[in-house]
Amino acid sequence: TLKKVYSHLYPNLHSFDVTFPDSYEKALEVCVLEDRYGSTGSRASRSAFFNAFWAKSDGNISLYNETDLTARPGVIRYFVKHNCIFDGRSYEHWFAYCNWFHAAPDEIKGMFGKPVEVWCKDLFEQFGPSSFIPVLRIFSKFVHAEFTHRSKKLIVVVPRTKFSSI
Repeated sequence: TLKKVYSHLYPNLHSFDVTFPDSYEKALEVCVLEDRYGSTGSRASRSAFFNAFWAKSDGNISLYNETDLTARPGVIRYFVKHNCIFDGRSYEHWFAYCNWFHAAPDEIKGMFGKPVEVWCKDLFEQFGPSSFIPVLRIFSKFVHAEFTHRSKKLIVVVPRTKFSSI
């Protein structure tokens, strides 16, 4: 699965002699560019919930030229530090292993108005290459609340955006 992620990140990878080591380092929390990301198994589990323009509903990675490219919410299970070796150099990558929330029915998805969205709480998209997202591709974190609607467990997603001081 990671090979498919690397081929998405490096489209010309097939033209190099590439080595994918079997070993990796696992972590429950990481700090990247002054942002702390947690996972469901860490004390910082609130920061495990994020949005990204990365996943499709079939488990594959979205392409940036697709017309239906939208940010999807996910939850981080843990982090993986992995190296791949090509062109005579080792390249280190931090990936978040995550589950992507399954879309709620259209009639309730936008029941609270934009930018708030409703997603299924306990249903996730199928496993695939999009289950590994480079940490730098995470768009934003979100605040969530859980509720039940017509016996379906749902999650309300409220994006948190960063404001830079100029």
